[in-house]
Amino acid sequence: MESKNTTKSPQDFINVFFNTKPDPENINHKRKSVRYIRDDIKASIKESSLFNNKAPTKITLHDISTHGALISPPKTLKLKAHQKLILILEFTDGKIFNIEATVVHSKKAVHHINKLTKEFGLKFMKINDELGEYLVKTQTDLNINF
Repeated sequence: MESKNTTKSPQDFINVFFNTKPDPENINHKRKSVRYIRDDIKASIKESSLFNNKAPTKITLHDISTHGALISPPKTLKLKAHQKLILILEFTDGKIFNIEATVVHSKKAVHHINKLTKEFGLKFMKINDELGEYLVKTQTDLNINF
């Protein structure tokens, strides 16, 4: 009898290896790069416009990669699909990245003490290898999530 290998992703491999079933709500293979979950980065956004003089708005950064990020802004801030933004990341050592991004999706999510928030997926206008290298260089928590 011939056995077929149906493993398609690292999570599928883990599920097969440990004989577990995947949770469909937690599997999202849209992003093509490593996601970093960091709580030591201050994040804010501002509208991408030559005539925008408004101060950046602080946001919650859920995860980040060289291609994009998952964020939650305050409820008072309205974001739309395809809206162009500047994501501002400030590291504890003072290093700042200003990254041009576009809102690509949104969803409602429950976080921290059953607080309902809205999450937005941002896609960076270009792959940011410098950010990726800096994320690896400054990573201190080595928890691995698939």
